Amino acid sequence: MTGRITPLALIQLLQVLASSLSINFPSAYPLVLAVLFVVFVTGSTVAVRTAWCVCGSRLFALTATFVAGVIAVAPSPHELLYWLPGPACYVPPATVVIIFLGLLTRLEPLSPLQVTGLASAGLIVAICNEFTAVWLSSILVFSIVARQLTGMPREWTAHGVVTAAVLAGFAVTVAAPGNAARLDAIPGTSGARRSMASFMRFRVWVGSSQNHRCWLPSRSRSLLP
Repeated sequence: MTGRITPLALIQLLQVLASSLSINFPSAYPLVLAVLFVVFVTGSTVAVRTAWCVCGSRLFALTATFVAGVIAVAPSPHELLYWLPGPACYVPPATVVIIFLGLLTRLEPLSPLQVTGLASAGLIVAICNEFTAVWLSSILVFSIVARQLTGMPREWTAHGVVTAAVLAGFAVTVAAPGNAARLDAIPGTSGARRSMASFMRFRVWVGSSQNHRCWLPSRSRSLLP
């Protein structure tokens, strides 16, 4: 069995929806894609509101800009929007990563409810693909370092619980025999090496883009009251 358990469960929504509504697969397919897209937009809205404390037209403008940017820089917008396995593997993780960023960059104390939510969401999306756990772990490390530098409460226990949940999901994904077989089947080189190469290319793109996009948060603040 492949380690991407969450996407497999989401793809089964197609069968459930078709059976529940008594419609055929071609009719149910766009409905499932629409549900995933609504989840992504909702998560982006929550993250933007949490990070910048905006509402109304400002919230709409920032969220719409962010969502449009994500679609624009996607390697294949067609696969992101119209091919079910694509959004099933990457839209839920993207949504949770955005929420992690919005919540943890505030450097505020985390409530037990927030810790439980972050840990649960981190575990669920870490079994979506091989890269989400890396991003979530990086955000958690950034949060700890930022709290250390700014003198904010360290929240070691909270970060440890969330990190443990994320790494547990990562272990399930990479240790699954079916996942290893899937990666090794990718033509051109070994699956694991190709996956890491793709990850590093994306990371380099992000790093090279920061100099051109670092104005976004400061410009966004100009929209605040």
